[in-house]
Amino acid sequence: EKKAVLDLMNELERKKEKAFMDTFLAIRKRFKEVYKELEEGEADLRISDESDIFNSGLIIEARPKGKELQNIDAMSGGEKAMVAIAFILAIALTQPAAFYILDEPDQALDKRNVEKVARFVKRLSQNTQFIVVSHRDAFLKEADQVIGVYMKKDGSSAVEIKL
Repeated sequence: EKKAVLDLMNELERKKEKAFMDTFLAIRKRFKEVYKELEEGEADLRISDESDIFNSGLIIEARPKGKELQNIDAMSGGEKAMVAIAFILAIALTQPAAFYILDEPDQALDKRNVEKVARFVKRLSQNTQFIVVSHRDAFLKEADQVIGVYMKKDGSSAVEIKL
């Protein structure tokens, strides 16, 4: 009985590792594709210790167009934001949820990058709902519905903006 239980535990561990690696590799592939589309560069995800994947970290590297390959820690705020957005969108493409809430994902981005991200999110919104908090025109132009929130003396209020 002990051997049967140990064999079952080992089999479950192998299945868990396979499921994790299959998902990781799918997200990695999508991440490379999304980043290439958004930044016209290259990016990669790696597990820091493949011999112990469940106690390992994630290494994120990217090469924005015209720059050298960098670890995410060495990037500017806008570059980090594009990597993070590409990572989130790669997950959304790999394992879609019913909806996503993005709170000012464009804050550190320049106008050109905001437009690219807004168009990409618009395309994904055909299959998944996105709620995006943004003050940037590019997101507002791509939105299916806009709700403005403003302060009043007794609190905040919301108004639907007709497009």
